Amino acid sequence: MKEFLKHKLTEFFYEIQQNEWYGKERELVSRFAFSKLVSNINSTPEFYDPAQIGIEVRVKQIEGIKKKEFVCKDLIIWKQPNSTAWTKHNIPIVIMEWKHNNGQPYNKDIQWLEEYTSINKSCFGIALNIDTKFKFQLSATLIENGRIKEENWLILNT
Repeated sequence: MKEFLKHKLTEFFYEIQQNEWYGKERELVSRFAFSKLVSNINSTPEFYDPAQIGIEVRVKQIEGIKKKEFVCKDLIIWKQPNSTAWTKHNIPIVIMEWKHNNGQPYNKDIQWLEEYTSINKSCFGIALNIDTKFKFQLSATLIENGRIKEENWLILNT
């Protein structure tokens, strides 16, 4: 799944750069989900149904003081189709947190993903940033088992 996502993010980045396409965070997430994920169902065994994709959906929040019970995440691929934070199989395969024109992946996203994946070891996280304002650039950090597995998991520049 990780290599599949890396490949699709790379395709996506060069496609929007070549077409000089502009959108902010939500537009980027939506376009990636529909142009790169939905069109590639069954490219990897664990991703077999478009109903596994969630955009701006809730997951159970990490327990702590003054934290909400659920929190929304930008893009999720669930293990089972039609999953939600309230279904039995509610741990995603991957949670992707996106930022736009932030310069780098957001530290609070990385910290949250570290904590979440330390509790939910079957899930991994990707925190990424896409800059489109001055020059096209994508940087992504891979988080697994409660830690940054690869800070520069994917770096793309024009």
